[in-house]
Amino acid sequence: MKTMEMAATRKRKQHCQRSAGSLRTFESVRRMHGMIDENSGKTMRNIAKNFQVSEGAIRNVIH
Repeated sequence: MKTMEMAATRKRKQHCQRSAGSLRTFESVRRMHGMIDENSGKTMRNIAKNFQVSEGAIRNVIH
């Protein structure tokens, strides 16, 4: 039973490497808006992956 529990915990999603607070710096927000201006079709998911944060963190900054 214990090995099954351990196997299940290894499959969980890993935490993002960067905190949402560091995302709200002037430079990060400027880079993010620049990415959107260059390619308006870029998804929140792609931007989040690039910045190594959650999609929700990106939404909070953009909106």
